[in-house]
Formats: sequence, C-alpha cells, structure tokens
Amino acid sequence: MMRMVAAAVMAMLILADVAAADEAPISGIVKAVDTANQTVTLEVTGRGKTRQVVVHLKPGARVVKFVRASEPGKPGFVEQQLLLADVKAGWVVSVETKHEGDREVAELVKVVLERSGDTQRGGRACALIARKMLVFSEPIWASRPRCS
Repeated sequence: MMRMVAAAVMAMLILADVAAADEAPISGIVKAVDTANQTVTLEVTGRGKTRQVVVHLKPGARVVKFVRASEPGKPGFVEQQLLLADVKAGWVVSVETKHEGDREVAELVKVVLERSGDTQRGGRACALIARKMLVFSEPIWASRPRCS
C-alpha cells in the first residue's frame, strides 16, 4: 500500500513538472512579424544552439513595452500597449507561451529592447548585451543600451 502511494506521488510530481515545462517564456530577437497570420518569428539561443521559433498570438493577445512614467512624482516605468505591427525585426522580446498542439501560442509579448535589425550598426557588443538582458524576467530598462 505504501509503495502504491509513493508511486502515485512520484507520478504526480513528474506530470506536474511536464505541465510546468509546457508553459515557459521564450526570449529572442525578432526576425519577422506577420500581422495577417498574427505570428512573430524569433531567433532563440539556448544551450549553445540557435533556432527559429514561430509564435502564434491568440486573439486579444497583448504586446507591451515599458517606458518611463511621464507623470510628475510617479517614479519607475509604466506599461505601454503596442500593436503587433509596431514590433520591428531586430527587437528583443520575451514571450509567455503555451503549447497548443505543435504550436507555440502566446497571450503576452514584452518588448525588452528596441534596436535595429542591422547588427553592423549596433555592433557585436550591443547584441551581446541584449542577449545577456534576456535572463531577466522583469523590466530592468533603466540602464538598457540604445543600439539603434
């Protein structure tokens, strides 16, 4: 009886881990935006490999960036809504995704860094800084570099 309970607990822990792995943020550099199909193609680097990920946005999905508060006396940053068409190739984004079948589906896209897609203009150092910033899940924009 005790072994069955232990086996059931282990099975639940394994299933919970798989379910948690199903919902993960993906951070990367925007390669393409398709407003007609509501998709964003990202170049994602992880575990020493670079891959292309197509993220499908759900109807009503939000695209946001964080800007300094313009109201006097209000410190910090505020969320600013964007259209998908406003997102440009070369920008760094973080997308909260879920698996639906064989697709990555998102409800929220956060712009991490606005920069041009021209790596020669921004330089290698700026690209490295942008990739290093991807490890943070919360806005750290006070000192973000301007690559474009």
